[in-house]
Amino acid sequence: MTLDLNTVRADFAAFLAGNASRRHSLDAALMHVVEAAYQKGLNDALQVPAVLRDAIPNLVTGVAAGNGSALGVELAAVAAAGISEDAGGAGQGGGTEGGNTAPASHPMKGGALAALAGRWCNDSGFQTWLSDKWPEVWARHDPHTGDVPNNEVAGKVLRELLAVKTRAELDHNADAGGRFNHLIRWPYAEHLRGTP
Repeated sequence: MTLDLNTVRADFAAFLAGNASRRHSLDAALMHVVEAAYQKGLNDALQVPAVLRDAIPNLVTGVAAGNGSALGVELAAVAAAGISEDAGGAGQGGGTEGGNTAPASHPMKGGALAALAGRWCNDSGFQTWLSDKWPEVWARHDPHTGDVPNNEVAGKVLRELLAVKTRAELDHNADAGGRFNHLIRWPYAEHLRGTP
């Protein structure tokens, strides 16, 4: 999908027309096109161009044979980790090859969605909403002993619902970010506005 101003305008108008009777429909339409633009940018950023994808196996092979510098080893490990994650692999770039040490996988850093999820998990109103919305999931993580603070339970519930190991994945995995928006962010925003 090409993202140009005419496409965004048409999408905005279609969403607004389709939801004209909803309260805050202008805000919802704006959020809709901003989310679409964000997802397009995120998807574009996560895609490795074919030219690089074809060159990386050769780079890794050359480095393993001792034909690369330490910087080449690090570049190869990081690039290979990104490609193996795209292919569903573990994404580990570590190990030693040819006497050089390649770094282990780099930890993801959370962005805006991870920060929002963290703030909400610490909010008692969000904790109540989450436990009311998904009582079975909440009950699995809340032993009712008082030993586990509600913010930790909320974090565990979110990670289970969104199928992520860390909140940082919300900003690095388009599917996880989409699940967060559809299951948590938008419904909770509607709840805060007092709309069903």
